[in-house]
Amino acid sequence: MTTAAAERAEPRREVAHYVLLALSCLLIIGSVLVSLRPITLANLPVVAPVGPVPPKADPARLEAYVRAYSVLIPQTDWRPALRDAAGLTGRSGVQVGYSLRQLSFLGLPFFAYPEAGYVLSLDDGGRYIAIAPLGSEGLEQIERETGATLPRFSPLTALRYAWGWLLPIMVALFVWFELRWQARRRAALGLI
Repeated sequence: MTTAAAERAEPRREVAHYVLLALSCLLIIGSVLVSLRPITLANLPVVAPVGPVPPKADPARLEAYVRAYSVLIPQTDWRPALRDAAGLTGRSGVQVGYSLRQLSFLGLPFFAYPEAGYVLSLDDGGRYIAIAPLGSEGLEQIERETGATLPRFSPLTALRYAWGWLLPIMVALFVWFELRWQARRRAALGLI
């Protein structure tokens, strides 16, 4: 078999090969440019929204509680940056949330685990969220006062804060496609 015939018989790389490479690059570039998470390895506090406070609850009282007993945590997603760019206020009022810690690298969140449990959060449209511990007892007290059942935190919700695993999965698939292509190429050239 001549070299020209061998080159024609050489298998082409699959489209998925290039798609995975492009998606991996876009994921890294997007997370570095858009995310407010640091590029270095970081362990950040986040609040997973559980639901709004029932309308029967006294919003002024709850907001006063949050302002009196709160700690400030930084925003770690793109919403404040987009709000600032659009000139919007972004104020959301008091909400029930669940406090998590999030491990991230290259701006990608890889793992989230519980930290303080249920909290009341107040996003006033800035770069920080004020959170006040609520606990299960405080959650039950709000339910008793308002007569409404609040949604509970689901561990599946934490997956929203751990999507960074997409990058290693895409890289592993890319390597697998590359190794498959190399094996087919060696077989086509008779190199086994």
